[in-house]
Amino acid sequence: MDRIFHDLAGTKFFTEWFSPYTMMEFNIFTVFFIILFLPYACIGVMKDIYFSRKNSN
Repeated sequence: MDRIFHDLAGTKFFTEWFSPYTMMEFNIFTVFFIILFLPYACIGVMKDIYFSRKNSN
């Protein structure tokens, strides 16, 4: 598990493109939580928009 984590942190994505934190663990956890919560947030926004339009008619 440690090797996979280290290999993932050493990729170009985490070293050059996405590195808001100096600790590589924080960068990986940030991407993990974005992937985890972004679909849930988008679905919630779509539901709110759909039901607000449906209730206003």
